Amino acid sequence: MDDWRRNNTFALLVAPLYQFPQKSSQIYSQAVERNVTLLSYAHLRFLLRHAQGKPIVPLLERKSPSSNNSSNYWSQLDFTILEITQAKEETLQQFKDEDKNYAIEIGKQAIQYWQKHIESYQRLTHAQAVEKLIQSQKIPQRIQSIKHTLRAIGSTT
Repeated sequence: MDDWRRNNTFALLVAPLYQFPQKSSQIYSQAVERNVTLLSYAHLRFLLRHAQGKPIVPLLERKSPSSNNSSNYWSQLDFTILEITQAKEETLQQFKDEDKNYAIEIGKQAIQYWQKHIESYQRLTHAQAVEKLIQSQKIPQRIQSIKHTLRAIGSTT
């Protein structure tokens, strides 16, 4: 994590909340110890909307007790964000719920997309499936590349 800060005093790591460890992880204690603030997209979106003109330095300088527990980390982060913005906890929760619902919707759409691919592959003839496999592995291009290399080194093959 120190690498993320480089020569800076603080750093932010922003990602979807569901991509952070859900229970316990050393990432939480290391973040606090090494001045790296972990933020979810929901938290960042909330700050952009509600912290306009308010200093967010307390968010970066947080010194909560070092713990690997995710709920401790996120509770402390929420508390600090609400202190900065003077917003209500329900408002922040609404932002988190919106992000969660958006991720669920995107996930459902992705599943439908790939299920349609499976269905289209199942309708292929054997020959079509073999050709699609050959193309997906880029086998003709690989053969051409090898032939080009062999010509370059003087092979007559």
